[in-house]
Amino acid sequence: MTAWQITDRPSPLVLLLCPAHDEQIRAGLAAWIRHAIPLNSPAGR
Repeated sequence: MTAWQITDRPSPLVLLLCPAHDEQIRAGLAAWIRHAIPLNSPAGR
């Protein structure tokens, strides 16, 4: 599971995503999410 901060809403959400959905966001295949930061990565810390 990967924690993501989703920031395309008025209040940011932190979600845990399964590997399949994590891969979709990383590949840019989750069109319904415009702004997301993986919190488990060095860029998200």
